[in-house]
Amino acid sequence: MRILLLLSIFLCLSLPVAAKTYSCRDSAGQIHFSDNLQGLPEECLGKEQVVKPGPIDNLQYVPATKLPAQADRDFQRAVRRVEREERLKSETAARFKQEAEELHRNYLQIKDEMSRARRIWDNRSRQKLKQLKIDLADLVGEKEELLLEIEEQNLASQDRQEIEAILQDIKNK
Repeated sequence: MRILLLLSIFLCLSLPVAAKTYSCRDSAGQIHFSDNLQGLPEECLGKEQVVKPGPIDNLQYVPATKLPAQADRDFQRAVRRVEREERLKSETAARFKQEAEELHRNYLQIKDEMSRARRIWDNRSRQKLKQLKIDLADLVGEKEELLLEIEEQNLASQDRQEIEAILQDIKNK
């Protein structure tokens, strides 16, 4: 009786050891392990591999599947195109910021010259003041044109806000 009991215990303990372990890699690249096929995601069914028993410290995994050469080239082209578009956007934003800063410097210079012309207030200064008012109106027109160009471009909202903040002081007053 003891032998039968020991033999049945030994058989019960050895059953889990004999179970197969399955592994697969899903489309996201995540590795799944399971001792039954129902434990694997649906997309892994039919692609699963049996993990062979080995040393316990030996990590076994399903290697990444190689992409077909054409798919890899298409992906690399798409990545390069997106990088090129991002580089063009950042260059465009930098160019618009530079133009906005130049307009702002010109605005401050015109306002300073107008202030000096008002203090002197002779015939030459009045003529200069008229010319400065014309220049200021032209500068405000350039600001509006720049804002319209910015609206047409697909710039990041942060870049657009920075440029608009630079230009907000420019007024025809």
